[in-house]
Amino acid sequence: FKVRHFGVAAGGKMNSFSIVRAIKEIVSTNKDIKVWNMSLGSMQEINNNFISPEAAIIDQLQYENDIIFIISGTNKRSSDLGSKRIGSPADSINSLVVNAVSINNTPASYTREGPVLSFFNKPDLSYFGGDQDLKISTIGPFGQSLVSGTSFAAPWIARKMAYLIHIIGLSREAAKALLIDSASGWSTNVAPSRKVGYGVVP
Repeated sequence: FKVRHFGVAAGGKMNSFSIVRAIKEIVSTNKDIKVWNMSLGSMQEINNNFISPEAAIIDQLQYENDIIFIISGTNKRSSDLGSKRIGSPADSINSLVVNAVSINNTPASYTREGPVLSFFNKPDLSYFGGDQDLKISTIGPFGQSLVSGTSFAAPWIARKMAYLIHIIGLSREAAKALLIDSASGWSTNVAPSRKVGYGVVP
């Protein structure tokens, strides 16, 4: 695949307005891109009663441009005790939100949870993102780097989505449904999980 990288928060922390403005500008000038991976998120938990402004803008961009965002489900810090709700923009309703699992397909230690507005199941699905028992090997500026996080699980799903849309020729709705169906497997009586979503994509 051809991949383009855009750094919307290259300097570290940014405010929501700057991030949304940068995303809108990038999408408007790259109309040929149909699948967008977004591996960033707020440390704050989403609100129980409304969708974040970032998520609302992302949903609007998807509708207006016939694109889909694959969004990482955000991570807990090691100092966070107990459960923690996902952070914005993982509350985007129409995006495909991806959480991470360990090599054993169990929720990673840093996993945060949904739902959104109490009835939208988020995350949608999960994929291997590394954990304490086995991390992902990447290449950094100084050689090999061992990492973990939902930010490393989401790009694998973005790649699968890009294959289904650009190579197979499916619509974004059909591709999204196919990935969720592959994660849920053959069990029809299993309710979606607040941490794993409909399951782990094979």
